[in-house]
Amino acid sequence: MEEPKFNQIMEHVRRLLNDNPDYEVWFTGHSLGGALATLAASAAAVLDDIKKPIKLVSFASPQVGKSEYIE
Repeated sequence: MEEPKFNQIMEHVRRLLNDNPDYEVWFTGHSLGGALATLAASAAAVLDDIKKPIKLVSFASPQVGKSEYIE
């Protein structure tokens, strides 16, 4: 079974950060992509090995999650 795409992407991000310590981590998206960027940024923010601040910019995104997600 193939590894989830998010894991594949974050492995690439880890390699980039190791090779380029001055890089920043940004997630961006518009509309549904904005909602997906919000979820991906939230997931990346809880990873222990990403030591940089996670930044997010989304435009015209639908609401992501309910009050439990926010907390």
